[in-house]
Amino acid sequence: MGIFAVNLLVKKMVADRIEDELVKNGWEAELGGFDYSLWDKEVEIYGFSGVPMDEDRFEQFGEVQLKRARVKLDGNNEDFIGELIISEAQAKFGKLDKLEVVPGKFILAKGLTVNNPKDFGGGPLFEVQSVQIEFGGITKEGKQRYKRVELQIGRINLVKNMDGKWLTDGAPQFQMELMKMKSKKDGGGVPEVDSISVKIGEVAFLDLSQSGATHIIEVNQAIEENNNPKGYAVGVFLRIIGVIASAKNQADF
Repeated sequence: MGIFAVNLLVKKMVADRIEDELVKNGWEAELGGFDYSLWDKEVEIYGFSGVPMDEDRFEQFGEVQLKRARVKLDGNNEDFIGELIISEAQAKFGKLDKLEVVPGKFILAKGLTVNNPKDFGGGPLFEVQSVQIEFGGITKEGKQRYKRVELQIGRINLVKNMDGKWLTDGAPQFQMELMKMKSKKDGGGVPEVDSISVKIGEVAFLDLSQSGATHIIEVNQAIEENNNPKGYAVGVFLRIIGVIASAKNQADF
């Protein structure tokens, strides 16, 4: 009976801690259930469903659903996360099959889908097979630096909306924003990356104003940018746009 009582007490404390953290970070949420291990300093959450209470964040994320999340606390400091694993996440912006994060070491994401804006159909924009990020050191400004970023993009889906506009029509404006960010002393919030690789398998095109089928162009292009930690963003963006433009010509759009 004593062990049972202690287990209930600890479980109540863990539940209260989870609820406090969610409220503190501006979330209203429900949990399907959770488990914990005092020995391993782990908490596992099942069936999370929540919405951010901030209006702007709600507009960005909508309702967020997670099938499973496991948090392992740092062995040396229980206020820090040692490892985070998320399975089957879904929100307004897209979905994710799996995410594994070891702070200070690496981030690995698999099965990431980023949706098109609502006025471009709201379907998948980027279908990313995997994202791998290797942490580097800290910059002299005190910001995180990354050694290597690798993206494997299975398909980019571009849509012409009912107004006759392509999402890429806004590319020149986005390029200008990147240039402005690059010119800022702190890089405008763009993290420093020593080496970046982007691989693109296919580019697909769909005209919502017509009833035609999706045109899929196989491109199999690899984009590499090395030793340009502060200026890589513009170059990588322009080369991705170049891959899309070439595929668009092949698709006769």
